[in-house]
Amino acid sequence: MSNLTVELQTCLGIDVTGEFNKETLNKAYKCDNKNIFIIKWLQRFLNSLNCPQKVDITGLFDVDTKQVLTYFQKEYGYKYKRIPITAELDKPTWELIGEYLNHIE
Repeated sequence: MSNLTVELQTCLGIDVTGEFNKETLNKAYKCDNKNIFIIKWLQRFLNSLNCPQKVDITGLFDVDTKQVLTYFQKEYGYKYKRIPITAELDKPTWELIGEYLNHIE
């Protein structure tokens, strides 16, 4: 069970399963990238990656967050799910996050 997935499901107010499932994907994707709680979660997620750059946990979808998100899309997209590199928190990116979280356990 991924602690990050549990934290996200709790933040989204859905059943906590510990698996990044379809309900988690659909609810997360519908969140605005101005949602401070989701962006703080994203920033904690990005900081958990093996990336030399870290982001401040601000809740703002700022330049640093976009840079590390781009890193995630490039580096992890090859292994888990190829997606367009957009620096956006779009549906393909949420799908990649889900694939990654479901495979790190």
